[in-house]
Amino acid sequence: MLGASVSCRSDYGLQGVWRHLGFHCTRVLPAKKPGHSLEGWWYDFGRDSLFTYAAKPELVALDANVFFDILNPDAEHHIESYPLLDDWLASKFSCAITPELFEELERANDNPRKQLELDKANELLVVTGSSFNTSYDQINLLLGTPSSESAKSDQRQLAHAVAGDATYFVTRDTHLLNNHKSLFHKFALRTVHPSELIRKFDEDARPEAYKPFKLDGSDIDIRLVAHSELNAVVRRFLNYPAGERKGNLRDYLARAMSDASRYTAELVESSSGDIIGLIVTESCSSSTNSIRILRVSTGKLNTTLVWHLLWRGVQTTVESGARVLRFCDIYASEAIGNALADIGFVYCGSTWQKLIPRSAMTCHEIKSELEYLVEAELCPKAILNDVHWDLDRFSDETVGAETRQLERQIWPAMLKGRSIENFIVAIEPEWAQRLFDCKAGADNLFGSEANLLLRFENAYYRSCRQRLPLPLSRILWYIKGSKDGFRSKCILASSLVNKVVCSTPETLIRSFADFGVYEYKDLKAIKSSSAGCILAFTFSHTLLLPRPIQYQDAVELLRSRSVPINNFQSPLKLDENTWLDLYSMGFPEGLTS
Repeated sequence: MLGASVSCRSDYGLQGVWRHLGFHCTRVLPAKKPGHSLEGWWYDFGRDSLFTYAAKPELVALDANVFFDILNPDAEHHIESYPLLDDWLASKFSCAITPELFEELERANDNPRKQLELDKANELLVVTGSSFNTSYDQINLLLGTPSSESAKSDQRQLAHAVAGDATYFVTRDTHLLNNHKSLFHKFALRTVHPSELIRKFDEDARPEAYKPFKLDGSDIDIRLVAHSELNAVVRRFLNYPAGERKGNLRDYLARAMSDASRYTAELVESSSGDIIGLIVTESCSSSTNSIRILRVSTGKLNTTLVWHLLWRGVQTTVESGARVLRFCDIYASEAIGNALADIGFVYCGSTWQKLIPRSAMTCHEIKSELEYLVEAELCPKAILNDVHWDLDRFSDETVGAETRQLERQIWPAMLKGRSIENFIVAIEPEWAQRLFDCKAGADNLFGSEANLLLRFENAYYRSCRQRLPLPLSRILWYIKGSKDGFRSKCILASSLVNKVVCSTPETLIRSFADFGVYEYKDLKAIKSSSAGCILAFTFSHTLLLPRPIQYQDAVELLRSRSVPINNFQSPLKLDENTWLDLYSMGFPEGLTS
């Protein structure tokens, strides 16, 4: 025999007797008499069974408070605890409770969730063993005599986990977590926070995801946050001057790291290995994504990294098919707020919102889209009264800076029918790789220079025999042919043109010293006008097309529209409909109509 079991009505008040005899409560079921419960008690003889040495998943004992958090969606720590019962973890370990949980449930007579919690407790394994009393005494020697009923309960749960040969004890109790090393050395029991355990098994299951990889082809790395560095990350990025509390930031990061299916917490590392950025994103639903936390260290890459990570969030939202991207970090720096506005976010209510329409739209269609998003509760109602979305001020003929700003709010979708010029502009593969082609940059062992590749706005130079493209126009980038470039002779990306300047190389190199990849000798090699001038234009909002458009496919479409072909060696102006149709070819899943 492995042990002895008895059943006893809870209202008989014999719990103390059974405990004194060495029994432990392992289940509570409804009794035959309505309104009463029947407790099952077990006395373990400490003998091995046929299954004692069979291979089985690791045993994880849950602290009672973690168990309650899992079952209560309104609990403060529910988010960081409930993934412990996810299906993907079921093959990694077996969750168990201790008999002490039934004791706590029995004491909670005024708990409206008691029956639900009892039902779930009866479904789980119960961990204990014949060495409970010895283990409890040793734990008291190690941690000190409990000073309260709560502390006594915690240490009894630990003793059950030790006696039952559990591998992990999952708790949020600070005292127990602070003593995790001594508990492991004494009992070989790993005392861990819920998020730490989940992250540990996620790291084991997806080791590649935790290895650094080049941030969009640059020479800096991005990777998932490991739980072991959580405290260091909090110390580095806590915005204490703005009133942020260390515990709040740590708890939020822990919750995000507990639910890898919903959150992504990433660190950015410089080429020298320093941590320079933190971003936490959330996939809230099929319609909305959120940037929950964005922090960047001071340094020469500060501004560039802020802009790039925000724009990366926009591109990820486009790829996911979501219609709204929110920015929710109330402790973000002022520089981030400025970048949000320039990228097209609008502050409304308590968050920044960027709409990602699914098609090229007229002002009337944008207004209908806004009304739909508000009705679907994807955007706050206040957005309809925001001056940035006051679409009634635009007549069908309105053109100019305001309409171009409106397009930047909905880009990479477009504003139709506003006489915005459209071009195809050719670029050498080398310059594309260094300016925006992150996938080609990723093939470079050392990556492209981050300060160029990750810039939200950059500059490009060409001959000014034709003063094209025009300011505030749209462009598609055609990558010229190259013997060794696998991403050549195709239309690869789109951008918005900001400023266009024709001047001498000497003037331009001074004006755009922080932009572009050209050096003075490169500018001198460009064919200049009779006045010795060349053309420079700045561009932003660059988006790599999900599917590059091959040269022959582009030519076929243009010929069907009777567009003269110039092999794209000089800027080619297109009417809006043709440009939009060409652009839509780069989105096989559909972005434009």
